[in-house]
Amino acid sequence: MRGVRWLILVALLGGAAALMAVEPMRWVLPSRFLLKPLEIYRLGAIDFTMCMRVPITQAEAAAFAERQFEKDELLARSVPVDQGLCPAQFWPARFHTKTLAYSETRWRNGMVEGSSGAVYEQEYLYFWAWTQ
Repeated sequence: MRGVRWLILVALLGGAAALMAVEPMRWVLPSRFLLKPLEIYRLGAIDFTMCMRVPITQAEAAAFAERQFEKDELLARSVPVDQGLCPAQFWPARFHTKTLAYSETRWRNGMVEGSSGAVYEQEYLYFWAWTQ
């Protein structure tokens, strides 16, 4: 009986560790991406850059934006040239469509401290988040 308890404990801890090791963005994407490879770029921890490109439908991209952003951030606007930047090879040099959602935080002096945004372009969802 004692061996069964240890086995259950080990299984629970192993399962918890496996769930924590999963890329966090997988939990907000359609379930088919839980095991599918993602095009994602991450650099840094506190000051960070993260960007991702995912082949999904426009409806799925809209649902993603609704889960990731507040209602007042779900707005179509041009991507600011200095905001939607990412050094990954899969990232476009510029976007030709408007955002599904956009959010930014600013320092007290008005300078942008960080931003996040989502764009749906050519059957891909592009998502970025960064802070400095």
